[in-house]
Amino acid sequence: MKNLFSIPLSLSALAVASVVISSELSDFSVASYGITAGSKTPATATLISMTKSPIPVVTFTSSNSSVAQVPLSKLASSTGTVVIEVTGIAPGCAQISASYGGRTRTDDVVVHPLAQSTSFTMKVPDQVLPYPGLSNGSLTKTLTLSTPDRTAPSGSITLTRPSWRLSSSNTSIVTVPDSVPQTYTTTNFKITGKGEGCATITAKLGTQSVSKTVMTRYIGG
Repeated sequence: MKNLFSIPLSLSALAVASVVISSELSDFSVASYGITAGSKTPATATLISMTKSPIPVVTFTSSNSSVAQVPLSKLASSTGTVVIEVTGIAPGCAQISASYGGRTRTDDVVVHPLAQSTSFTMKVPDQVLPYPGLSNGSLTKTLTLSTPDRTAPSGSITLTRPSWRLSSSNTSIVTVPDSVPQTYTTTNFKITGKGEGCATITAKLGTQSVSKTVMTRYIGG
């Protein structure tokens, strides 16, 4: 009788073993490349061939926790995804990493300074900039008939186009023109990648200023 029961027990054990599948971290991405200090953006890690038990736990790290923070770890959902929040702490750049089962996936995030109330806006590319290479930034301002956009000599009204002063916090990383005169409502300017790293570009118009963070990476050449 003992031998008769040994066969179905062995088959049952094989059947259980056949459904135990290891999980693999296949992808990780941060939803928004650029965020403002004090704001958050989701990031998603994706597992494939997920085992149901034990439930996989994905760990997370930030290369610069003074710039961007993430939770230490989180359990995967039943669909094999793990969604966390990346919190912008201060202006700068960071690489966010997700790790599981000996595999690590990374994505980049830049944190911009807090936005100020200004009569103009500045945009920089929502991606890592090439070094060496050129990228476009833009300045946008709508001229109005209110001061200081207008002058009225001899009964006529003249609209005065502004000229911004630009600067880079680290000219070994990126350089920008010293000044940019407005040519259209939206005026482009060149950002030159000089080295690999992180820098802040600031545009000033009178007493107003806007700053944006950029990250560069070496592309060869």
